Parts: sequence; structure tokens; C-alpha cells
Amino acid sequence: MRARSGAYLVSIFLLSGLAGCEDQCSSFSPNRFNCQQIADASYNVHFNLPDGAEISLGQTTGLSNCAARASSYAKQYSIPKQYYCCMITATSSCAEKHR
Repeated sequence: MRARSGAYLVSIFLLSGLAGCEDQCSSFSPNRFNCQQIADASYNVHFNLPDGAEISLGQTTGLSNCAARASSYAKQYSIPKQYYCCMITATSSCAEKHR
């Protein structure tokens, strides 16, 4: 009986950790998004031009696609890649900035 109750407590402990779906990304995400949510979200791509102006490169799905779009633009115009990705949520067009 004692071994069974110990296993039960370990199971509860492990499941409680999984329930929060938190990971290393949650610790720096202002809205507590996990790594998968950050990687898979939709983003507005913002690019800073050398003269200081900021332009929009549109929307992408996935953080890696945001970076790729900024890289492509920088390469096309032979300018430094200065960009950020604004995470789109149901309540915000820029809930968090990522790179």
C-alpha cells in the first residue's frame, strides 16, 4: 500500500508540471507563451531601413518565416537586416516582439 501511494504522489507531481505547459520560453515571454506557441504564431514583420524609417513587410505564420522574410528583403536591397516580429493574437496586432 505504501509503495502504491508513493507512486500516486509522483504521478500527481509529474502531471501538475505538464498541466501548465510552461517551458524555458515562458520565463521571458511577457504573456507566458511557451516555445511552441511562439514558434507557430502569426506575426507582423517590421523592418527598419538604414535611414531610420520603419516599413511593414506584411504577415507571416511562424517565427522562422518572419526572420526569413526580413532576410530576403535585406538581401534583395543589400541593406542590414534590422527587423522585429510582432506576435498577432486575438486581442493585439503586437502582443510581443520577437526576433
